Amino acid sequence: MPQDTFIVAKNELDMDLEVGETGMIMIPVEVTMIDKESYTFRKNGRIVAEGDFKPETVKDMRKRIGEVEELEEPLNRE
Repeated sequence: MPQDTFIVAKNELDMDLEVGETGMIMIPVEVTMIDKESYTFRKNGRIVAEGDFKPETVKDMRKRIGEVEELEEPLNRE
């Protein structure tokens, strides 16, 4: 699934957030275009936080990045 990055003005959310925190926001939108593979939206109102933001849990991080296999040998292997 594609991941998009976007910028929201701090005064729109009115929250103190830290890098790495996770949460939900609601963005009111209007559909402006439809093609065979996607929808295009235009923001149509103020963004609102849904609940609190919190640090990402280890379980959530594993879910996001998937299984990681060690491909390199440890440096201090005896």
